[in-house]
Amino acid sequence: MTFFAITDIPQEKMDEITKVANAISELSSVVGLETVRRTYAVAVSEKLQKAWGESQGLKRYKGRPCLHRLLGQKCPPMESFSLMPPYTDHPSLWMKDGKPFCLVSQPYGLSMGRIEEITVFCQKHGLTFTIDSWPGWHFPHAVLFITFTPAQAPA
Repeated sequence: MTFFAITDIPQEKMDEITKVANAISELSSVVGLETVRRTYAVAVSEKLQKAWGESQGLKRYKGRPCLHRLLGQKCPPMESFSLMPPYTDHPSLWMKDGKPFCLVSQPYGLSMGRIEEITVFCQKHGLTFTIDSWPGWHFPHAVLFITFTPAQAPA
C-alpha cells in the first residue's frame, strides 16, 4: 500500500501504519466500505472534536445549542421554536472565555440555493459563516463543517 508523502513519521511508525492500513483494506473486503467508514467515524469523532476545540481555544456548550445565545438573547423554552440557520444539521454551540462564540453545523451537502438561503439568513441576523471540510467530526469525510459567528465577532 502506498501513502502520500508523510515525512515527519519515523520508519518504525510507518511500518505499523502500513499494517493497520492493510488490515483496514482487508476488513473492507469482508464488511464493505460503508462499515469501515462508519467504524473510522466512531473511532476518531471525539478526538477530532476535542482537537478542533483546543486548536480554537473553545469549549463545547453542554446544554442545548441555540443560536439565540450566540446573538446575545435568551434561548426560548425547549418546546418552542429555536432559531437556527437553514439546513443546520448536528448543531453544537461553542464558548470562548465563558461566552457563546460560534455555532457549528455539519450538513452532508449544500447546493447553491441552500448557500444563498443561508447567506440571506446570516445577513438578516448579523451573522457570518465559513464552510470547511475539517474537522467534520459527526461523520468525518462525509459532512461539511460550517461555523456561524456574529458578523462583528471579537478577534
